[in-house]
Amino acid sequence: EAVEADAPAVVQPVLQDAAPAPSEAAKGEDPGTDFGEPLQNPERYYGVYASADEPNRAWFIAEAERPWYAEKAPPVPPGHLMIGAMFGDVAPWYLRTVSQTVFERAETGGPSSDPLRIEFELDGEGNAVAMRFTNEDPITEGRLERRGDLPEEWQ
Repeated sequence: EAVEADAPAVVQPVLQDAAPAPSEAAKGEDPGTDFGEPLQNPERYYGVYASADEPNRAWFIAEAERPWYAEKAPPVPPGHLMIGAMFGDVAPWYLRTVSQTVFERAETGGPSSDPLRIEFELDGEGNAVAMRFTNEDPITEGRLERRGDLPEEWQ
């Protein structure tokens, strides 16, 4: 097989505690699915986040996994996050790792491709203590503090 000399190189960002770059098979069946680099310690982000002003509008961060109702969706490799609203009946979104503090909605071929960007604030030990949506959406703006662990049945 001949290799084209002009083919663009694929550059993977190097993260402080990231595992080696995933292969196409590790990304899932759809080669267009990009979750970014897997995290070695994703549990440091897990929890429930809400603002002091609106404690009933909480969001969760958990390990990304293929939902039971989406059996034809590509599998999600270990080390990735998903976010979901605890106040509505909406499927969670997969997050693509951009850096140790910044994540974006992963493109998984689903119907929604609205921009979503999240930035985490970490404590001195590297655990998430707060997050902020940075996509300028008034519904999701503001700092959300980590209010607790995930419900036991989600762990």
